[in-house]
Amino acid sequence: MAAPAPSGESGGTAATLLGAMCGIVAVASRRSGRVAPAPDHVIALLRRAVELATAGADRRDAGGLALSAEALEEADAALRGVPGVATLLAHPDLPGTIAGLVDRVGESVDALERSLDRDGTGPAPAGGPGAGSGSAGSD
Repeated sequence: MAAPAPSGESGGTAATLLGAMCGIVAVASRRSGRVAPAPDHVIALLRRAVELATAGADRRDAGGLALSAEALEEADAALRGVPGVATLLAHPDLPGTIAGLVDRVGESVDALERSLDRDGTGPAPAGGPGAGSGSAGSD
């Protein structure tokens, strides 16, 4: 719910914006030396994460999934703090794009998990042949 407009203001635009941004104001209270990330950079990182997760899941390759996680972590780091908030505020369609790409990574991981549950096998051991038992563990 938006904050009511202070008396003397018509329309309450500033108050509405402040009400919607109250959590962001606290984050933005410190200066940052980082430049706001370009939306294209964030999207490229997330598209790479999707590609790696899909390929890793298709091949049951834990290394591919680890690389996907690294790309996700890099995108997360880029969007942290004041610079990240500034990018998200300046590009209102970006959060939806991010959510869609992250969902695709999750779908790949879910597909891999279902596949492993179906046949009871695990991914190739990280250390190569003979490095592990190859059997799936339980959670």
